[in-house]
Formats: sequence, C-alpha cells, structure tokens
Amino acid sequence: MININFTNFTNNFFVKDIITDELDGNTYHSSLQEIIDKLGGKSYNNGLFVIYGQKDVSNYAEMIERLFPQAKDKIFCFGRDWLNHQFAVINYKPFTILQFDPNYRDITHIEVDLKQFFEQELILKCNDLCAKDYFLEWNKPLNYSQCAGYIIPLFLSGNDSVDNLQIVDSYVDLEILVQLQVNS
Repeated sequence: MININFTNFTNNFFVKDIITDELDGNTYHSSLQEIIDKLGGKSYNNGLFVIYGQKDVSNYAEMIERLFPQAKDKIFCFGRDWLNHQFAVINYKPFTILQFDPNYRDITHIEVDLKQFFEQELILKCNDLCAKDYFLEWNKPLNYSQCAGYIIPLFLSGNDSVDNLQIVDSYVDLEILVQLQVNS
C-alpha cells in the first residue's frame, strides 16, 4: 500500500458533513481503500465534492454501470461533484480516473493516479472537474446525500442554468436519469 497523506486536499477542501457506515467487506485496490477509510463518507466544501463511504462505492457503481454498460464490472465509484458527475477508478488501470456525466451520458478520462487526482487535479483544476464557479454562482450548500439536479434534464432540452437546478437526493437523481435514458 502506498502512503498518501492528502495534505493538499485537506488544506483546500473542508468537511461539510459526515456519514458513517459499516464496512460491508468489499475491498478495492489499496489506494482507493485508503481514501475511503480516511476521507470517505464526507461532503466537502459545502457539497462541492463528496467522497463515498464504503457502502456507497458499490451502490453508485451499479447505477453508473446501468447507464454506461461498457463500464460493467470494471469501475469503482469513489465520489461525485455537486452536479452528480460520478468519479471512478478502473479496476485494471491504476492511472486513469473516469468522470461520468449522467446528464450528457459522457465519460471524461483523467490520466492521473488517485494521489495525483486528490493532491493536484482536484485542487488545480477544480473548476474544470467540478464546475466550481457555477457552484459558487448557484450558492446553495449541499449535504452528503444531496446534489443539484436539473428540474428539466439537459437531455430533454433543459437549460444549463442555475434557474433549472434544485436540491435533490443524489441517488434518486441518478436513478431517475438512468430510468429516463436507459428504459425509454
């Protein structure tokens, strides 16, 4: 196991709220497990970014795999941003983070390992990865289970504006997006 101290991350992201959950026996590669153990189950910077607790890792991965079948049995979701973009690692490729956008059904490849992601990318490119300026414009705090969901989804010609956003449960929002896009 590599030792990651998360200094840059913890100096730039503060805890909004904490969810505690029991470990369900799932194990992932050691870097991801270390992140889940040290930082998981928490919402950071008023909900700008969430790192999943142990039980949510597989729950969100299952949902993303339904929306993106090419990811089936290949990913571990470790967190999300305030717009419910899901962040995952590929279980066979340690130097790639994937960002899944359930609204546009798009995947972005971020060619860094987990340590670089948390210590550099997420801090230096926070606006690109998490739409930080848009979050600040919207200006509503979110807890661990919440995200900003589009009232009219973007794929149904909804406007990508703060007027079209509302606070919703992140898992329910993702489930609705999956049902509307996969089952239609």
